[in-house]
Amino acid sequence: MIISAISNLHILLGTVGLLAGAAALFSAKGAKLHRKAGNVFFVSMLIVSAIGSYIAYIKSDIPFSTALFTCLLGVFTFYLVATSWITVKRRAGERGLAEIAGLLFILATAIFSLTIGVDAAMSDTASKNGAPPMPIEVFYFFAGLAVFLALGDIWLIVRGGISGSQRIARHLWRMCMALFISVGILFMGNPQVFPMVLQKAAILSIPVLAMPVLIILVLMVYWLIKLLFTKSRKKSKQVADEVISLG
Repeated sequence: MIISAISNLHILLGTVGLLAGAAALFSAKGAKLHRKAGNVFFVSMLIVSAIGSYIAYIKSDIPFSTALFTCLLGVFTFYLVATSWITVKRRAGERGLAEIAGLLFILATAIFSLTIGVDAAMSDTASKNGAPPMPIEVFYFFAGLAVFLALGDIWLIVRGGISGSQRIARHLWRMCMALFISVGILFMGNPQVFPMVLQKAAILSIPVLAMPVLIILVLMVYWLIKLLFTKSRKKSKQVADEVISLG
């Protein structure tokens, strides 16, 4: 009964979070809708990622390595959303204990992911109920991704904070990656929840369910290029701290 209630809450908040994330992604950056939708996405995704990791951990009907994989997706989503939100809540050129805590958190995740990969390589216990385990390389990838994210945190901490377009870019790509993971879990990880016509299209290698995931990546790249490598960069530097602090 409790697990069912938690699962229903997970689905409800996940739906709210994805809608809010889409609204924030497609709305004008810094506008009221963007800020409000971003706040809803932040709160809902923190809860959803925590619940999702917990559900995956306690479920007994899936391969153990698959459960760990799902837990790690939740962990990365939680971290990305939290650090992205912290970035815009800090004043320009400021950092504090939250950034250090984020660094320690993602370094622990890197060690955990690497440990899982090494342990799986040395044993066959990653398989459960006769189902095949997740590829070992997946956990090595997670470890590498965690190290990459940690380097970004170290860079921010050593500099004493960031400002201008770099600040917006850090916020933007981390939020987009959290949305990318969440949408990927829904559309590509759970195709059974969609109409049969979309499932059949996926079976026929028509990437219908993959389109929302690809759209997020394309939009993320578009905004980052516009922000960092075009004439709008200078304007972004001038208004970034004023606009983004209104959230």
